[in-house]
Amino acid sequence: ALMLVPSLCLAALPSYAEIGYASTFGLLIVRLMQGVAAGGELVGSMLYTVESAPQDKRGAFGAFAFSFAIVGTMLGNAAKALTVALLSPEAVKSWGWRMCYVAGFALGLFGIHLRRGLEESPEFERAKAELVGTNVAPPNPLKEAFTKHYKEVCTVATSVSIWW
Repeated sequence: ALMLVPSLCLAALPSYAEIGYASTFGLLIVRLMQGVAAGGELVGSMLYTVESAPQDKRGAFGAFAFSFAIVGTMLGNAAKALTVALLSPEAVKSWGWRMCYVAGFALGLFGIHLRRGLEESPEFERAKAELVGTNVAPPNPLKEAFTKHYKEVCTVATSVSIWW
């Protein structure tokens, strides 16, 4: 779901011929957003899968979840290959490359629909139940990451957006 905004932004990003260097800067920002989203989506899906798996099969389930990230990359490459095969080089260069991002946006909407039916993992429910009735506030890892580890967050987001 986090990839919806960057996918739509990439599909709608004006070209260099239209807005000059602002397009390059926009592309950099959108790719950084994709890096953060990819990292969050991958880790979140692995956590949910591992927490929901039987105790003795958590490693296998975690590996299975990670493998699907690779399958997603392969499907993205297949979509690009199909786009290049079906459209003329001029069409791909002018507008066709954006269709993959539009399709990614549509798939993201479908993913949100699927997630709405998911229940919390048993591990999460157990941890939440332990906090009920105590004066301990649940931790806010996102706030802690951005306030105490800002430099590391920026380094990881940049690295993922460059190498992913």
